[in-house]
Amino acid sequence: MRDGIAAQNNIFKLYDVETGTALDGTVTVELPNFELMSNTFKGAGVGGEINVPAPGVMNALTATVSAPIIYGAICRYLELGSTRTLDLRNEMVVIDKDSHSNIRVPNRWILKGPISNTNPGKIEQGATSDASIVIQVYYAHHWLDGEDVLEWDVFKGIYTVNKYDLLEILRRNVFVG
Repeated sequence: MRDGIAAQNNIFKLYDVETGTALDGTVTVELPNFELMSNTFKGAGVGGEINVPAPGVMNALTATVSAPIIYGAICRYLELGSTRTLDLRNEMVVIDKDSHSNIRVPNRWILKGPISNTNPGKIEQGATSDASIVIQVYYAHHWLDGEDVLEWDVFKGIYTVNKYDLLEILRRNVFVG
């Protein structure tokens, strides 16, 4: 990754991998919030309650795609329960601290899982519908400036961040084979 200060997201495209179609008209993609499950713990020797994160166990991940109106290729996302793979590609503007020039950096996310919610929005004269689609994320992969930053797969026990395998010990302790 190049040195600099990330200032903004620039142009982006969202693709449906299964059909190879660009989902043009997409306004925003709300990426999943990666959060470890935790349990409340209180007992002798602890002066109160604490939340103890469970290493390797994530809360459910979702991604939300917003569009002004569900039309064209995005109509396939009305098929609740169907599994889709999204390929989000965008360009970030990073400011070089020495030269003060803008550096254009590629950013890419792959998100895969079933569609669990489609909100076609509202019908209003001369206005957008403000539609949204929610996907349960079972697999996520992120590259930034060509470098592998994050990969997570709930079924295969994969969670790597910056090439560091955060589930290596868990797989050794629990998985057979």
